[in-house]
Amino acid sequence: MLAALLCAGALATAPARATPTLSWSGPRAADPYGLPTGIACVSTSLCVEIDASGYALTSTNPSSPEAHWSATQIDPGHQLRAISCPGENLCIALDEAGAALTNTTPTNPGSGWQTRAIDPSGSAPLALSCSSPTLCLALDAGGEALASEDPGGPAPTWSSTEIDPGHEPRALSCVSPTLCLALDAGGGALASEDPAAPTPSWAASLPETSPFAQGSIACLSERFCLALDVLGRVLTASLPATPKVQPVQSPPPNLPLPHPTIAGVPAVGERLHCEPGVPTTSTATLAYAWVRDGARIAGAGSSSYHVSSADATHHLRCEVTASDAMGSQVGASAYVAIPAQGVPVAVGETTVDLVRVSGARVSVSLTCSPRAAGECAIALRLSVVETLQGRRLLAISAARGHGGRHGGSSASSHARRLRLSLGAANLRLRPAQRSTVTIALNATGRALLAHERHMTARLSISGTVIGALAASLRDGPVTFANPSRISSHKKTPHRK
Repeated sequence: MLAALLCAGALATAPARATPTLSWSGPRAADPYGLPTGIACVSTSLCVEIDASGYALTSTNPSSPEAHWSATQIDPGHQLRAISCPGENLCIALDEAGAALTNTTPTNPGSGWQTRAIDPSGSAPLALSCSSPTLCLALDAGGEALASEDPGGPAPTWSSTEIDPGHEPRALSCVSPTLCLALDAGGGALASEDPAAPTPSWAASLPETSPFAQGSIACLSERFCLALDVLGRVLTASLPATPKVQPVQSPPPNLPLPHPTIAGVPAVGERLHCEPGVPTTSTATLAYAWVRDGARIAGAGSSSYHVSSADATHHLRCEVTASDAMGSQVGASAYVAIPAQGVPVAVGETTVDLVRVSGARVSVSLTCSPRAAGECAIALRLSVVETLQGRRLLAISAARGHGGRHGGSSASSHARRLRLSLGAANLRLRPAQRSTVTIALNATGRALLAHERHMTARLSISGTVIGALAASLRDGPVTFANPSRISSHKKTPHRK
C-alpha cells in the first residue's frame, strides 16, 4: 500500500478548481494570555486551544456568536506546541520540554491535566496526531516518532523510534492505526502502516512534483491525503481500496498480552511446555494452541505437547489467548526446530553466526538458509526499556515488552516503562549467502551510553528461518561499554 502512495507519480499537484464561497464570522477575542499555537475541535460543542504561555482555553459552544472560552494555565513556565483531541473524553497537548499533558474530561475546564515526560531525547515536539483514543503519534525536532496505544491511561506507555534523522518533521496526520503520514523540513514525505508496532516501519520519499518543505498535510480517509507545499500548491495522494473488515473491540487495558515461551527439549519423544507469559495476578482465562509450520495442530489445546515423529524436520510454536468478559489478547512464542531423529541439530536453517560489540556499534554475522524460498529477509532491532517515575529516570534495562506497570513498593507502582529504539537494520540475502551487518547506536543510544560505563540493550533479530517460514532468530542482551567513563572510574582514588 505504501508503495502506491510514495512511488513517483503517486503525488500529483491538484488542478485548479472553482472554490466554494465561505461565510466567516468576524474575529472574536478568545486568548488574551499568549500566542495561540494550536487548536483541536471534536465537534461543534467542544474546541480546545493552546498557547505559548501554557494556557488551555476550552469552549463548549465555539460555533455560537456568543462563544465563551474558559482559560486554565495547565503548564506554567512552558510553551505548548501541539494538541489533538481524538474524542470528547480525551485531549492531549505537548510542550517544548517533551512532556505530554492529558485530560480525560476536556469539557470540564476546571478538570486536571496530567503531565508526563514522553521524550527523553530533549528534542522539542513539533507535531501531534491522535487518530483514536488508542493511538497517538508525536514527532520531535530530532526526527524521532513517539507512539502510544494508551495515551489516556493511568500509566501510558510511549515508545520512541528514530524515523527521520537529520531532518525536522513538521507536519503529521494519522488516519487510523494502519496509516500515518509525516512531512519534514527537507521536503520529504514519510509513511507508516504500523506506527504503533514495537518496531514500526517507515517508508520515505522525495516527491518529484513539488517539495513539501515547511508544508502541512491532512488525510481525509485511508484512501486520500492532501498536502500543502512551501509555494502554496496542493498535492494529493491516493491509496488503493482496501477490503473492509469487521471492527474488533479493543481489549481493556488491564487484560494482559501473553508473551509465551516454550520450555523443554525440542526433539521427537520429548514433551514441551508452553509458559503463558502473563502476570500471576491475572484473572484472565487462558487457552492454548500448538502450531506446526504456521498451521494449528488439531487436538493440541493444552499447555503441554508431546513431540511426535510427524513433527520431525518441522517447526513448532505455542499460542496463548487471554480472555475475559470484555475481550481477548493473543500472543505467540518463537518457533523451535524439531530435528530429524538422530540428528542433534536442525539442518539448513538461517543462522546467527557471530555477534560482536565494538564501541557504539554491534556487528552481526548471518548465513541465509540454503533452503530459503527465494531470499532471506532479516530485520535487526536494538532497544532498551527506561523506567521513569515522573520525569526522573529510575533504570535502563534490556527487558522485553512494550512497557507496563512494575510491581513492588507504592513508589514504584507509579513508575512507567518507555521502550526506546537505539538502532535498526534490514537486509536481504540470497540462499546460503553469508553477510555481516553493523548497527551503530542512534542519537538516543549515544546519549544514554554517554552517561553510563556499561549499557545493556536488547538485540532482536527476526526473519526467514527456512523456506518461507519467518520467526525470531535471536532475542537477547548485548552490552556496550563507554571507554571514557570506565577509564575515569579507574583513575578515581578510593577513600580509605
